[in-house]
Amino acid sequence: PVYWTVQTAHGPFTGRLTDPTWQPAAGEKATLCLRPEALRFSDQPSGGPMPTPAKGAGGNLLTGRLTESVYLGELAQYTIRDAAHRTFLVSELNPALLRAAEDSLVSVTVSPDDVMILRL
Repeated sequence: PVYWTVQTAHGPFTGRLTDPTWQPAAGEKATLCLRPEALRFSDQPSGGPMPTPAKGAGGNLLTGRLTESVYLGELAQYTIRDAAHRTFLVSELNPALLRAAEDSLVSVTVSPDDVMILRL
């Protein structure tokens, strides 16, 4: 796979180009696709220092407030709101328990293999 790093409102994200013949120019806009089930919670305790990306995440870090936790049996679904009030979903398969209390600060990372970079 061909990997590139793009700048986002959340910092740099490294991912795979969906078109291996495309070579983005500096400043060219692109869309990132992250599947909710590919996101992993950081191991840092809530309220602690700014977390670092999980091993192999390549700098791919999202931080925000947990606004909703829904337990669906084999799946837990979380809604996280960032400082700019954008929301994103995190899905956790086979959760042992629901994550941190709502409105707590959380961080999630994603592997570069799970970040798709799409040409606009």
